[in-house]
Amino acid sequence: MAKKSKERFEDAEELKADVDALREELIDLERLATTVTYQQTDHTFKNGTRGPVNDLHVEFDAGDIKVKKKGPFNNAKVRKLADGRSRVDFDKPDGDIASGKDFEVTFERDGEFAIKRWRWTRNGNTGRWHKGAP
Repeated sequence: MAKKSKERFEDAEELKADVDALREELIDLERLATTVTYQQTDHTFKNGTRGPVNDLHVEFDAGDIKVKKKGPFNNAKVRKLADGRSRVDFDKPDGDIASGKDFEVTFERDGEFAIKRWRWTRNGNTGRWHKGAP
C-alpha cells in the first residue's frame, strides 16, 4: 500500500511539473502575442522637386515591409538591406510624375515600423534624401 501511495505521489509531482512547464510556455506565447502587432500606414508623397520624377525610394526602420497600394507606380520592389531593414523602390517606366503632383501609397507589416528616409529620382539618378515620413 505504501508503495502505491508513493507512486501516486510521484505521478502527481510529475503532472504538476508538466502543468508548470505548460503554464510558462503559455505566458511566453501571451507575451509574444502582445509584442507582435500588425501595422498598416498610408502616406501621401508629393513631388516637391522642380521637375518630373519617375522613381521613389523609401527606407524603413524595420524589415519585412509589404506594399499594399503602390499609387501610380508600375513596380514596387521590396529589398532587404544589409542590416535587415526594408527598402521599397517604386518605378514608373511608362511616364513621369509632374512637379507638384501627389498620391498615396500604403505599407504594411506584422509589427511596428516607420519610414526612416525617402527620395525621388528620375531614371535612377540621385535625389536628395528626406528624413522621416512625408
